[in-house]
Amino acid sequence: MQKTTRRDAVIHCMRIVSAACLLPAAMRASAAELACVEPGSASLRESLSYVDPAADAKQQCGTCGFFAADEAKPSCGQCMIMSGAVSRTAHCESWSAKG
Repeated sequence: MQKTTRRDAVIHCMRIVSAACLLPAAMRASAAELACVEPGSASLRESLSYVDPAADAKQQCGTCGFFAADEAKPSCGQCMIMSGAVSRTAHCESWSAKG
């Protein structure tokens, strides 16, 4: 049986505390990376009644003429009206059928 020294115990505790402190930040960064929302566009989204998911599946951003798919994030795309990333399954008042 190996004896644990005080130094080893302190180092182990510091690793646990560090991981516990960094985990929430890493989770927020991961969620932001996966999200299709630009943080600075909240007021524009609110003014256009942007919602995700759309109430009507036929009027999702993915079927809108202002939407361009984002190959790096399949669930997201770029909107000409929002001037940034939007969710493929969302909807806003500016929705217009592709045509």
